[in-house]
Amino acid sequence: MKFVESLIQNFNPGFEHHVLILNSCDRNNEMIRSATSITNFDFDINPLSSTFRFKRKLNNLKPELLHSHSFLPGILSRHFLPDAVHVATIHNEYPHFKPRTLREQLKLRLEYRSLTKYSSSVVCVSSSVRGLVDAAMPGLPTVTINNGVPIGVLDYPSKKKTSVPVILSLGRLDYQKGYDVLLEAFALVLGKGVKANLRIVGEGNLRGGLLDKARMLGISDFVAMPGFSSSPAAEYREADIFVCSSRFEGLSLATAEAMSYALPLVTTNVGGIVPMVQDGLDALIVPKEDPKALAAAIYKLVETPNLRTSIGVAGRKVAENSLSIKNTAAEYECLYKRLLSEVH
Repeated sequence: MKFVESLIQNFNPGFEHHVLILNSCDRNNEMIRSATSITNFDFDINPLSSTFRFKRKLNNLKPELLHSHSFLPGILSRHFLPDAVHVATIHNEYPHFKPRTLREQLKLRLEYRSLTKYSSSVVCVSSSVRGLVDAAMPGLPTVTINNGVPIGVLDYPSKKKTSVPVILSLGRLDYQKGYDVLLEAFALVLGKGVKANLRIVGEGNLRGGLLDKARMLGISDFVAMPGFSSSPAAEYREADIFVCSSRFEGLSLATAEAMSYALPLVTTNVGGIVPMVQDGLDALIVPKEDPKALAAAIYKLVETPNLRTSIGVAGRKVAENSLSIKNTAAEYECLYKRLLSEVH
């Protein structure tokens, strides 16, 4: 939702934006402030009633262009308004693109059929996502538009320097993000005798298991999990190192934000940001699900302040050049105008 809000804020005047949120979330409406209207349908609470209200809302709005950002809203909106211009953004390297179960096979088949029949454009948020989509669903009208973020303002007072570096990661507490691996890596870092603190900012269904794992590893006193943050700028400004430990990614917005704040990055070799950076220059890149390699990279930055500074500055330049929400909005705006001109 934060990405949608940033996108709307950076469009030029001339579009009227109505945001329809299918699944309930207490924080969704807080994140969207720039839209003409916001409607939350609480699908996960009452699916049947929500589906009918969703259809009625679409029929009342009669939008010229529908832009979906996830599976179910996309399927329903394309079915209910087949004659509209449809743009679908694929934000992640979703497991059903490489189906291993019958459920994933059915999901892929349903999405492929819907996108083939109704979509004017399928936007992939990185070249890696596009490659996966093109292989799983050949023939779709795919384009690549990198997700972007507001570039962090650096004219704030310097953080109060301490002798204990703060290592930050931000995201949902789920399997994708690899926080179990990060905790193992952090335990190895502390085992080398260095002092550091780890903050994992986010919420999710693995919170209990991750807290248990930290206790089992004997590192609870050095790990903070403060929950969801709607304004993570303060977290970036107080941190010394950012870690993306994901098992798979589309293009991590949290990582892009951290880079925009000149935080030195340690990342696994997944997702759309990795092709934009050089190992050792703009980031330290390690294999996914490898706690020893992750620990070695974190330890290197903890022990080398000058390297932290140089990687942070270089990463900031990558964010400015390739990850700005202004560029993303301009590309989407051109796409919208082209697609709408083709039907008028």
